Amino acid sequence: QYYDIYKTLSNTEYDLGKSISNFIETFKNKCKELTSPNAEEKIENINTRPIMVEIVKMIESSTNTLNCNFNNNNNSIIYNSTFFATASEQFIFNKIYHYLYAIYDQKYKSLNEEYLSIIKDINITMPKKDIMSNVGVNENYKGKEEYPYKSVIETINKISYEKYLKNKFEILAQSSVEMRSCILEYTNGKGELESMDDELPIIIYVVTQIKIDNIFAELYMIDDYIKCSMRDDLVQNKMVTNLLSGLLYISKTWDTNLKVFKS
Repeated sequence: QYYDIYKTLSNTEYDLGKSISNFIETFKNKCKELTSPNAEEKIENINTRPIMVEIVKMIESSTNTLNCNFNNNNNSIIYNSTFFATASEQFIFNKIYHYLYAIYDQKYKSLNEEYLSIIKDINITMPKKDIMSNVGVNENYKGKEEYPYKSVIETINKISYEKYLKNKFEILAQSSVEMRSCILEYTNGKGELESMDDELPIIIYVVTQIKIDNIFAELYMIDDYIKCSMRDDLVQNKMVTNLLSGLLYISKTWDTNLKVFKS
């Protein structure tokens, strides 16, 4: 279905194709400059939000142009704007994702390295059940399986394999559903997450088990995209916020010398 759309987006004989081609080349060059060792500004100090705004505006412009061109030319098939938005997003991100990710990866590199060192330390020091006890997971929500919340963790890990940010935050929404399913299973259908006092400890445990190269880069990139796209889906927004809170908690409370969580 997207074939005709991609032909239009990639054809520089069309104004839209030329506009997207220019945007992609300019964007790549900008990213290379920002991530260069000789860059004027330290990568850690760069505000990534305006960069994401540029991408979102290009996707919106492409969507509007496609909508006008395809739906106002007596075509036999009428597409909705969501179709064009998805096609534009996939086409553009397929071209620029590597360069965009490099900015976030470098920006949060030191923070992520510290986190990876801590969770390695935690998992060497104590088994999963002890981790849950130390971070305050409700006794009823611990489960009896060897690897509690495995489906949640595996789902979150999938975000690193996705180029399209819309798909990334849909994966996070699915992980939230998985977490509630686990609780229902562990409590024989009687348990519900009624407050953050119950949910956040589980999130903290989950982030000690995640295996993603740079979880900070992934989450802040998704967070920027959600906010720049003005998406108001509370499930995805909440999950990103909670995961970042869990990461912050671990970084602040784990004592690397005593090998314990500080109270």
